[in-house]
Amino acid sequence: MNGTYLSSPIPLGEVESSIGTMLQARALAFGDRIACKERKKYGQYVSLDWPELMQRVRRSGTALLALGVAKGDRLAVYSRNTEEMLCWELAVMSIGAISVPIFSRYSAEQVNYLLEHSAARMILVPDDEQAQKVKQTAYYQQLERIFMVETPAVQPADSRYMAFSELLASAETAAFATAVHEVQPTDPCLIMYTSGTTGLPKGVVLTHRNLLSQQKALTLLWRIKAGDVFLSYLPWHHSFGGLFERFTALCSGALLCLDDSYGRDIARMIHNWQEIKPTHFFSVPKIFNALVTEARLDPRIDRVLFHPGLKFVFTAAAPLPADCSDYFANKGIPVLEGWGLTETSPCVTLTAPDMERLSSIVGRPIPGVEVLVAENSEILVRGPNVMSGYYQDPERTA
Repeated sequence: MNGTYLSSPIPLGEVESSIGTMLQARALAFGDRIACKERKKYGQYVSLDWPELMQRVRRSGTALLALGVAKGDRLAVYSRNTEEMLCWELAVMSIGAISVPIFSRYSAEQVNYLLEHSAARMILVPDDEQAQKVKQTAYYQQLERIFMVETPAVQPADSRYMAFSELLASAETAAFATAVHEVQPTDPCLIMYTSGTTGLPKGVVLTHRNLLSQQKALTLLWRIKAGDVFLSYLPWHHSFGGLFERFTALCSGALLCLDDSYGRDIARMIHNWQEIKPTHFFSVPKIFNALVTEARLDPRIDRVLFHPGLKFVFTAAAPLPADCSDYFANKGIPVLEGWGLTETSPCVTLTAPDMERLSSIVGRPIPGVEVLVAENSEILVRGPNVMSGYYQDPERTA
């Protein structure tokens, strides 16, 4: 096929075999560094270090195996970003099962479709509010277990309910290590559903190699290191936050601080920014515009946002207006940009930290990825980041 062919001059090299083996390697490398911080109800950030993160992953994974979870089973999570969701998904992926994240603001009807389509065996919810929405679904009776993070005021009589804390209190066994060892790079670890803007949501099946090839490519392009800090609001049911940002932090040893503004309260985000002092910030243009607007109006906020430790910001999903990126540039903060989609895990192209940003330019293919812009302007992508297909949909996959 004729067209414009693009690829990275940097070879990808060897890619780690699975999420579980990656986590074990990082836990050894990062020692007692903090992996994640989340602001709890009483207002203070609570830290989760790497030893505790791995203990929770191992115990959760061991308990799920004891409950009969097998390789390839689908386990859902219907939650906002929390450390419990992080531990749950990492445990599910580590033992060879498949995580199905569901947006916390979806209605019972939307939740029902995703549970039914994925044939999820179990689900994790943060509280009684989310549990009640699950209970309203037609699929509810088919769930084998409903795990709850917060203890409800009235304990459900249904024996299928189980506190997430019970998983964390489980004893570790050799079954977890055995399950991790049996996971192959081409095994699916995630079904990430598209938003459904072009019809019913499609279940994008992503493998361990899909996710980890992406992270290997980023280590060849970026110098994010242990001790760097991410202020993270992007929801994990979506590829930008759940794949690109979250796994970049985990794989590099950066501190992942969960932002309880959820991208809907700019004043709250700025408050958290001042406390956390992120070295990197990943966002969509809408939020960057809002932050720059506040910085222009208030010199104090300007100093908070553009503190000396800020290294770069990353934008995607839509073009960033020139006046917004120019504001960052005038502060000496590089604005990096990328392009991709859920079906490509998600990144295909990136701009480089040392290149001048040009409007509408989204960079070159990352290592291991090839792009062909056909004569009819169709963009064709090939690489280890490309999904294995749409779940239960051979026609769309073809």
